[in-house]
Amino acid sequence: MIQALKDGDLTALILDNPVAEYQCALDCDLYEVGEGFHDMNYGIMLPPNANDADIDKLNWSLLEAFEDGLATSYKNEYFLVPNNSGC
Repeated sequence: MIQALKDGDLTALILDNPVAEYQCALDCDLYEVGEGFHDMNYGIMLPPNANDADIDKLNWSLLEAFEDGLATSYKNEYFLVPNNSGC
């Protein structure tokens, strides 16, 4: 998709914000316009036999990851390109 945009086959792309930021940091010819336009919640699929204790553990782990900054830390580590990317 990125190459199609650069080749002029696409006029624009709509991507998740971390992905768009990452791609723009990698390629100085790409840029974001405006701000994010819609916050979306994502779902996590579990097998039909998942028990309540496992679901609760997952929910609490996700909540803790956002509250203690771990989710932001992961975003910074895995999605952001260092400032020396050249752009």
